[in-house]
Amino acid sequence: MRRISPETGAALRRLLALQLAMLAAPLLASGLLMGSANFGPAALGMVAHLGIPALAVACGIAGGMQFSLATRVWLASEAGSAGALYALDLLGAALGAAFISIYLLPVFGFANTATLIAAVNAGPVLLLAVALRMARPTSVEPVNAILSTSGCAASAAPAVSP
Repeated sequence: MRRISPETGAALRRLLALQLAMLAAPLLASGLLMGSANFGPAALGMVAHLGIPALAVACGIAGGMQFSLATRVWLASEAGSAGALYALDLLGAALGAAFISIYLLPVFGFANTATLIAAVNAGPVLLLAVALRMARPTSVEPVNAILSTSGCAASAAPAVSP
């Protein structure tokens, strides 16, 4: 097993923190909508028109940060080119957005879909945490396996592979 640099380890820890935020985002969106519905149509409208778009912008920024960190890890592992990672990111985002909008939302509704998305995002969180715990300093191989399966397609966040 190859050792990774402290900079790559730091990038992985930041990636783990961002993945935790992506886990919380769908639950926060669902909670905001359901909670505001209890306060009447004005509160629901305010959340729907201000809160959810603000959360979407925050998730977009977090997704961009995830891509940057994943690229750093990917290139440090010498696993491939940045172009290949970008292609995987776009493919995961497109498939995830299509699957959510065509199947999950109509069949399961918003609250259940948000819970499912959070559950899907829990997998990469746990795998990254285990990989970081297994090797301090860590090796690249477990991280490669974890990052290659840690796509956030359900949250339309980038699929990350080292």
